[in-house]
Amino acid sequence: MKLKSLLLAAAVVFGLAASAQIPAAKVRPAQRAEQTEAPSKEQVKKLRKLTQKTPKVADDKLFDAIIKKYKGKVVVVDLWNTWCGPCRRAIAANEPLKSGELNSKDIVWVYIANETSPLDAYLEMVPGIKGEHYRLTKEQFAAIAKRFNVDGIPYYILVDRKGNAAGRPDLRDHELYKQTILEAL
Repeated sequence: MKLKSLLLAAAVVFGLAASAQIPAAKVRPAQRAEQTEAPSKEQVKKLRKLTQKTPKVADDKLFDAIIKKYKGKVVVVDLWNTWCGPCRRAIAANEPLKSGELNSKDIVWVYIANETSPLDAYLEMVPGIKGEHYRLTKEQFAAIAKRFNVDGIPYYILVDRKGNAAGRPDLRDHELYKQTILEAL
């Protein structure tokens, strides 16, 4: 009898959770193992070619240092990692917009990942993603996540032309993503 009650309670709990339709992107991913081997010279060379140089500032000042050079433009910052399925799907859905509806010299696309993305996967994916790329340490990424109360990835930060930045987890909605960026122009 206890087992039957327990199963019924579990069904109710899981049924309620499923009906809330919480996007998978809002669930914090488990810690990922970092690459344990030092990157090869070839990987380092490719990484330098594909990514922007990370400003040498305190972690809590890093976000401002990254976006500073884009003042006067609308900046869409995407916090992501290669192992994140929802991130990969969002990038695939958003990428065509850059040459379509959101094709504008006044929009800068900034992608921030961290070292939990395996280097080989990162180096393979980045060339197909139009934008400025930064690969941060876990600590640097955590400082940005703390500042914007990141609840999971993908996570978007929208920076207006004056440099005001706001965390926008609601932009996980593809239509709202397009509409909000167009309005910011």
